[in-house]
Amino acid sequence: MDNRPVTKLKDRSLVLCAEFQDGFAIGYAWALLESFKEALDIRFHEYHVYIYDSNGNHVKNLETNKKATRSVWGWTQGHGFNFCEGDMIHSNRLAYTNWKEFVANKESKTIQIINGRQATKDDDGEIVYRYYEAGLFVKVVNTSQTKFVKFLQTGMEPESA
Repeated sequence: MDNRPVTKLKDRSLVLCAEFQDGFAIGYAWALLESFKEALDIRFHEYHVYIYDSNGNHVKNLETNKKATRSVWGWTQGHGFNFCEGDMIHSNRLAYTNWKEFVANKESKTIQIINGRQATKDDDGEIVYRYYEAGLFVKVVNTSQTKFVKFLQTGMEPESA
């Protein structure tokens, strides 16, 4: 039996903006900890899949005569990016194991969130953060939550909001 996802999940997707290995986001320019899944709106969520027979036809529920589904739990992606006041993100994993060595490196960067407004399906949200290099304050940046996530992924600084 082939079980393909229902074509539309209500306001969520099976395509994630990040996958994690050894506690960090894979392929991100910043050393984003797995503990930020909630801020990325990645949740272990229940969704339903249609049930198909061996010929690829939908199986019908005998009681309702509608397409049969079954419940599945898995990681899903939403629109609600929500980095919040106090969140700190570092450019390198070294920050989490040897702070002194991390800040001694001229290439080290840190972000400290000052304020944030959650993104929604219709609004990219807002975020204000302090940007540090080698442990020294450089500037305050105001941008959207969506652009901020792109920045964490690519390392390309977002435009101010």
